[in-house]
This record gives sequence, C-alpha cells and structure tokens, in this order.
Amino acid sequence: SLTEPLAKMLLQGGGTVISTMWWLRGDAPYDYFRRLYAENCAAGARLVVAPFNQACNQDVAGFVDYLYAAEKEGGLGLDVDYFVPFAALPEKGHGVDDIDGFSEL
Repeated sequence: SLTEPLAKMLLQGGGTVISTMWWLRGDAPYDYFRRLYAENCAAGARLVVAPFNQACNQDVAGFVDYLYAAEKEGGLGLDVDYFVPFAALPEKGHGVDDIDGFSEL
C-alpha cells in the first residue's frame, strides 16, 4: 500500500489510523492489518479498518457520520487532522463538500 509507511509512523507515534477498503472478505485483509498494528503500535495507538466505497455518495456520508458521531452513538467521536485519499477520481469544480450523484461511478 502507498500509505503503509505513513500508517506505520502514525501508529508508532501513538496516533489513530483509519483505513478503508472497498473489499473486506476473507482473512487476508484482516491479517494484514493485525500484523501492521502488532508490529507498529505504541501506547494509545488505534487502528480502525472499515468497509468503504469512496465512489458512493451514501458511503461517503455514512463514513463521515461514523467518524464524527460520539462513541456513545456508535461512532468514533474523532476530529480528523489529516485525510489521505487514494484511488479518488478527479472532478474539476467538485470539492469534498460538493459530493453528489455525479461523483458516483
């Protein structure tokens, strides 16, 4: 993964890393993330893995709600410091706050 070195550094520093994948079937993805966490976690580090299709407006809205919703409401209760998107398709004139049906594949 292109973001693996960044994830390792953040976990080693005790940060929270949220990784999304569109496909989480079988043990292979989970084994990878278990190993990544076990080999790099420091005190306070958290690694959250969630299914997510960034080309789907419904998934984007649900994921944002999950990030910011309080833990007592089933969310993570976080405030995001850095967002590193990969595999995003460019859309001229569409910012992250303008995601709509046009943005879906």
